[in-house]
Amino acid sequence: MMLFMVLGIFSAEGLSAQPSSNGAQRPAELYPRKPMPEVVKPDEDQLVRGVVHRVIDGDSVELFLSGQIVAFELAGADAPEILDHPQRVLHGSAEAKQILEQLVLGEEIAVLPDRRRPTDARDRRRGYLYRMPDGLFVNLEMVRLGHAKHARDPLGFNNQAMLWAQDRARSARKGVWAPPPVQAQQTTDRLSDSNGDDGVGGETTKTETSTLSSIEAVDTATEAEEKPQAKDDEQGVVYVTKSGTKYHRKDCQHARATGVAKRRSELDPSMEPCKVCEPDAVDE
Repeated sequence: MMLFMVLGIFSAEGLSAQPSSNGAQRPAELYPRKPMPEVVKPDEDQLVRGVVHRVIDGDSVELFLSGQIVAFELAGADAPEILDHPQRVLHGSAEAKQILEQLVLGEEIAVLPDRRRPTDARDRRRGYLYRMPDGLFVNLEMVRLGHAKHARDPLGFNNQAMLWAQDRARSARKGVWAPPPVQAQQTTDRLSDSNGDDGVGGETTKTETSTLSSIEAVDTATEAEEKPQAKDDEQGVVYVTKSGTKYHRKDCQHARATGVAKRRSELDPSMEPCKVCEPDAVDE
């Protein structure tokens, strides 16, 4: 008779003070004091066997089962989904998939089908997975490691053990219970705007500031290109033709094609301003 209880997974480590990453002791009250509920073993005659062909995400796999590839969801375990949109990544989704791959990819699996809720909303079969030959209860292990939350179901298989494992993972801030890493937040450093006392536009991200600076630089260059005559006028530059007796603005129809730039100080005293473009007029 194959034993399906996983020995040594849960120890008394949570019943005493825990060392943190910096060596300090965490208080014991962060961890559940109650002992782990009994993990009920499935009847072997209810199990179906297959081999894990692919891990879809942190709570779904594909099995080679009776000559077919069948998708199974881990009943009672709910991991963050892998989304189709590349710009949207749920916290912990990639890690959950990676851990499940390490646990079961290519392994022989015994599945206890969920008779009460046989399929999920995506028409995947639901079941409780056990890794062979050691009998690791995969659903419970994912919850224990914090890479899946327990989908609460009072009548679910080993519901109490699942809740207990989830409480421990949440208290220890494992997996999905850990705060999102800084790099997962699009921009964490904020630059305060000293004039933003009213709360409107009071903060600007570094990314936004950089983008705005780039836009302003482009706008400045564009504006300079769009108003060349203003700069020319300030420097006393006008345009004349080879045989003409008048001087013009750069964009004047009489000088646009053949006009040559000259400073006003270089003009012949006999030359007159063009009456069309009025180069001596002051723009308002």
